[in-house]
Amino acid sequence: MELKSGRVYDLILEGVNNGYVDIHITSNMGVSATKPSGLYHLDLEPIDLSSIVNELSPSDKEFLYSTGDIDLSFKVDEFRARGCLYLSQSNYKLTIRILPNTCRNFEEIDTIGTGTLRELTKLEKGLVLITGPTGSGKTTTLNALINHINNTTGKHIITIEDPIEFSHKDIKCRITQREYRVDFHDFEQALLSALRQGPDIILVGELRTKEAISLALSAAETGHLVLATLHTSDVTSAITRLVDSFPANEQSQIRTMLSMSLRGVVCQKLIFDKRRNKSTPILEIGLKCAQLSSAIKDGRTHQIKQILQTNRRLGMISFADYLKEAVQKSLIDRDVINVIDIE
Repeated sequence: MELKSGRVYDLILEGVNNGYVDIHITSNMGVSATKPSGLYHLDLEPIDLSSIVNELSPSDKEFLYSTGDIDLSFKVDEFRARGCLYLSQSNYKLTIRILPNTCRNFEEIDTIGTGTLRELTKLEKGLVLITGPTGSGKTTTLNALINHINNTTGKHIITIEDPIEFSHKDIKCRITQREYRVDFHDFEQALLSALRQGPDIILVGELRTKEAISLALSAAETGHLVLATLHTSDVTSAITRLVDSFPANEQSQIRTMLSMSLRGVVCQKLIFDKRRNKSTPILEIGLKCAQLSSAIKDGRTHQIKQILQTNRRLGMISFADYLKEAVQKSLIDRDVINVIDIE
């Protein structure tokens, strides 16, 4: 949805200029904004969200009325944002996430695991997961991988997204970006169709169902590099989440497929450093090796944390060890560790 004027247009520009992470609007009531340091109520006149509803296409209106919520993407001048418009007690609310207008490079995301992230872009096949809670920067990291590949090698890349957050222009790669409800209406069908379009790399915005996971694993097994996100808190829970998406009688087969296809899991969290007044990502990284593959295949997920800790030389790292290195390298202050929930 391209906005050229109006209250929401002005508010997104204000968000860009003032470092907002999220903007929260309750129709005809109030507006607040989230910064890395917390939530703030804005002294603004209420906004009537019916103007946004009226901008929706007939099919999007039908989707909103039938489900009670809809994901949106906004374009304001050269900036992009994603939003969720939803009903709450019969009143519309809109949450907007401000997005960077350019893809970040690896050094801007992370300085400890930069080499590992760069190595992941050289893979020819397999499954790479970017995981973390909502708002942790998964999409930023995922698109940094795509941006690096686009600048370094010639590949055919197909993305399946909801919504498209970063728009990529062909540099060395041919990139086809497809958006839910605009270019397709079923994730599994879009993923199946992508396999017939001759891609080298498939990006899936999120693996939501066991059917999508199964197709992603099959694609990874048959010579494609599949990049995808999951909402999980660490490497162990990412693997558990994939396996537990299937019935008990199928889990042994899925563990075997995963042990062969999974090439990397990058889990990230954002921490706010008050002294530096900025958010800093911390990472946990698991990479394919004999130990990890064996633990996945045999269902010994309780051993994964130890595997990460004992294979630092391969590029793996646990959250706890990442924090220690970040403090040692003065990337974050020591007192930040005391308020971080890291096992």
